Amino acid sequence: MPLTVGQIDKLGKRLREQQEISQQDLELLQEFRKSYSDALPFVFESLRKSAIKVDGRAIVTFRIKRIDTIINKLRRFEGKEGCGDMRLSRMWDIAGCRCIISTPNEQSIFKLVNNVVKSKEIIERRTANDYVTSPKPDGYRSYHMYVMREGTDKPIEIQIRNKEMHNWATLVEIFDILYGLGIKEGNKTNRQQEFLYLFSKKDQLSAEDSRKLIEIEDELHVFEDMCQMFSKNYYQVRKQWAVRKKGENFLVLEAGKGFSTTIDAFSSFEEAEECYYNKYLQRRNTNLVMVYSKSSEFSDISFAYSNYILSVHSFFFDYKKIIEECLIYATEENNTRKILHFLRVYKRTILKYFDCIHDEIAALNLSSRHENGIKIYQEEWNSDLNKELNKWQESVRTFTNKLSRSVSKMNNSTFHMWLFKFYFRRMTKGIQRKMNN
Repeated sequence: MPLTVGQIDKLGKRLREQQEISQQDLELLQEFRKSYSDALPFVFESLRKSAIKVDGRAIVTFRIKRIDTIINKLRRFEGKEGCGDMRLSRMWDIAGCRCIISTPNEQSIFKLVNNVVKSKEIIERRTANDYVTSPKPDGYRSYHMYVMREGTDKPIEIQIRNKEMHNWATLVEIFDILYGLGIKEGNKTNRQQEFLYLFSKKDQLSAEDSRKLIEIEDELHVFEDMCQMFSKNYYQVRKQWAVRKKGENFLVLEAGKGFSTTIDAFSSFEEAEECYYNKYLQRRNTNLVMVYSKSSEFSDISFAYSNYILSVHSFFFDYKKIIEECLIYATEENNTRKILHFLRVYKRTILKYFDCIHDEIAALNLSSRHENGIKIYQEEWNSDLNKELNKWQESVRTFTNKLSRSVSKMNNSTFHMWLFKFYFRRMTKGIQRKMNN
């Protein structure tokens, strides 16, 4: 028998108030989560059809809200001014679909929203949150709407965002994994949150904000920490993805201790949910989610769930561009001291990233010699890594030429010009040696 609204809300009250949750209540919560198994795929398919009409390269996925996230949300809203206690039956994001538009044009988001509203297969709920037009104070941007399959009482959340918005949202969750912060759950961490807020404005940063962001990064070592985490994980993640069978599109993703990801793939919702629930019972403090993706491309799933896959993220390239902008600002200010400072930061950042890419290539080549079943994928993986390396190499060459031209226009003393050229040559030679390895 399905749980009644009264039973659901009583369960929510117990989950909120009890420190040690009983096995019986966990089983009831799992039963409640699984009750979305009919409505969710239906809404997903309707969203996917609508998305294709707007953007043929859109990525569409769905997920059931994590058990720990449900419990934390119930507790977070307890007695919150203006909210009252969160009722489990009124938690409209238990099940959700996400669409990531490939184009930066925000109008594509609203065009898709209109397509969903006009769909005859689903009913729009009145409440919607437009965080695209009015971002949250922390920098979060996305469009949230709530729909139901006709003839059901199960609200499904739909999140629609573009790639830039998605990259920032997943970066927040990567920070949570990397530093154990719980920012997404409402915990306050001044320096990390300031960094994320500044990064959310990366395309409109003032010179002062750019310098502030680099100052915080230098303090927290974000770039280095993320490089090490992603590099360590790359080969193991790709190997797990490669052994999936065709049609296994239900995935249980776990970002566990040591920043290592595991991927379990299934052909049915029921199998995946059973795996998720059993893993949750064994390791309640791990980052664990059950998702569905129709795409069979590793690039799609690693982008859509970069906060679990932990192998690729646009942060690295975006941060490099911010340092480059600071260097150009410094030349325009005719400030040799700042130029030398940012040259050192730039060199350290570039060399660290090249080191990690080379480590990934070396690990892939070494491991594939001992695992015959993986050799057939080696060429594809090496190609992806070398494309990334080539992109950075070309970008660095283009920028150093631009910087050299910018410095030549400076009105500065002979000594300062000599000093710049000395450090500039050292930097470019060091980077060139690394690129030629």
